[in-house]
This record gives sequence, C-alpha cells and structure tokens, in this order.
Amino acid sequence: NFGPLPHRRRIVVVVGEPLNVPKIEKPTRKDVDEWHAKYVEKLMALYLDHKEIYNVDGEHEARVVR
Repeated sequence: NFGPLPHRRRIVVVVGEPLNVPKIEKPTRKDVDEWHAKYVEKLMALYLDHKEIYNVDGEHEARVVR
C-alpha cells in the first residue's frame, strides 16, 4: 500500500525565481487578475524551459485551470 497514489511515478519539482508580489491592503479584482496573469506567465515559462530536460512529450502539455 502506497497511500492515495495508485501507481508509482517519478515526480519532478522545478523551482524558479520568486515573483515579488506587493502587499495590497484592499486588492481589486483587477489587481488579483493582474498578479495571477504574471504568476501564470512565470509558471508557463518555467515549464517550457524545463520540459525537454525531463522528457515531457507532446501528450503532456501544461494547462492552467482557473
């Protein structure tokens, strides 16, 4: 028994540079959307920069679900 995971799979974690987000006392929806877009942009760049290194094929493209 290996817990909640049904199959043993290799898990790769890649860490990028931090995204410095300012403290906004009362963020508007526009503020949240703006910083979310910046986060997703950095996340996708990190994925694209490293996917070939870890042999991610075309069947495993990244998707951000919101």
